[in-house]
Amino acid sequence: MAQPSTSGINQETIASNYSVDRVVSQVEQVSGLINDLVISAKQRVDGVAARGQESLAGFAKQFAIGKEEVDHMLSIVEVKTKDFPLVAFYVLLIMMLIIVLTSLLYLLTTGSARVANRYYRMKPPQRPETV
Repeated sequence: MAQPSTSGINQETIASNYSVDRVVSQVEQVSGLINDLVISAKQRVDGVAARGQESLAGFAKQFAIGKEEVDHMLSIVEVKTKDFPLVAFYVLLIMMLIIVLTSLLYLLTTGSARVANRYYRMKPPQRPETV
């Protein structure tokens, strides 16, 4: 008896194995690319986080320097104004504020009076109608 030909079955199996192997290799290649992408993204995010921490540290340092400079400036002002009568200065400032406010009130009242006089002067007099 003649043996049945198995070459057709072998070719289908080899062809299907070849396509499965090819798909598996492509999946492995894509997974490698995804892994590389994840690694590079993680490195970039870590770099951004490091730069953010450096920026915050720089801000904290600059604020500390600014606070020291303000404290130094306040100590200089305190030394220079140690003998200055601050109470008298505050009283003078309050008096000047009162004078400025009363002057503004005076100018407002005189200005409104002038505007009212000019308005009534320009307004034609009303004549009573005689029947």
